[in-house]
Amino acid sequence: MLIYDDACAMCCTWAERVRRWDRDHRIELVPSHGADVGARFPGIARERLDAAMQVVEPDGKTCEGAAAAEALLRVLPLGRLLGWTFAVPGVRVIAERVYRAIAVRRCREACAVHGAVRET
Repeated sequence: MLIYDDACAMCCTWAERVRRWDRDHRIELVPSHGADVGARFPGIARERLDAAMQVVEPDGKTCEGAAAAEALLRVLPLGRLLGWTFAVPGVRVIAERVYRAIAVRRCREACAVHGAVRET
């Protein structure tokens, strides 16, 4: 399951892409501002939901940011072709830095809800 920031145009665009790429309908898309998110995922703090996409795996394990992207690649049909890149030494660290840089920028430029919060 992918929890994404539905107040962010960039996040919504990527969630829609995941939906299209998920031909087997294995990934449930959950908007982070949905009414039942807090009740469904009490272990994920609002700050984490606002900071990065979250993936909740079938076993209940959660991951966020670049680790969530890696988890999605393992599930998406074409993602398996790219998923091997995370096995290359250093790629996870670089991917997380790139994810964080994009997340801060998207919140500052694209998210009216989070713009002021993310600049601190």
